[in-house]
Amino acid sequence: MDASDVHFAAEPDPLRPIRASWQSTINIDNGRFTLAGQPVTNLFGEVKLSGRRQTQWVSYGRANFDTLTCNDVHLENVDAPWYMDDRRFVFGEAVRVNGKKTRNATGELFGGLVEGTGQVAFTDAMEFGMNLELNNFDVGHSDLQAPSEISGIGTASLSLQGNAQ
Repeated sequence: MDASDVHFAAEPDPLRPIRASWQSTINIDNGRFTLAGQPVTNLFGEVKLSGRRQTQWVSYGRANFDTLTCNDVHLENVDAPWYMDDRRFVFGEAVRVNGKKTRNATGELFGGLVEGTGQVAFTDAMEFGMNLELNNFDVGHSDLQAPSEISGIGTASLSLQGNAQ
């Protein structure tokens, strides 16, 4: 971690939970994690996070990655506001911080720009939903495994819902 600020406070009543707050920047070099059963690897960049714990924990911030790979799909220059609590992980425009709406998560994919918003519920089924827009991408990009005679610039809208089971 580059910079951290952590505070704890306890009530005189031992039945009340300890309160905590934090603010930190974490640099990541070749990181990995699993979200909704999907591996996210090759993380290079930083995560800025703030949060608190009173009756439940809440954390939010911004992820800035030079690269990341999810299900063998390689993204670059990812900038994503995010929010997480005991029940869910949210990214993009669906994030609200202090009642204010943020902007979509963005990144470069297949030579174009992808942007979107979504969430994953921390349930047994790990239900998820997301809306993505992909603009000005190379339809003949090698990661798409398209036949060599396909070329051009594409635009796509994806609405994904499901679960990790």
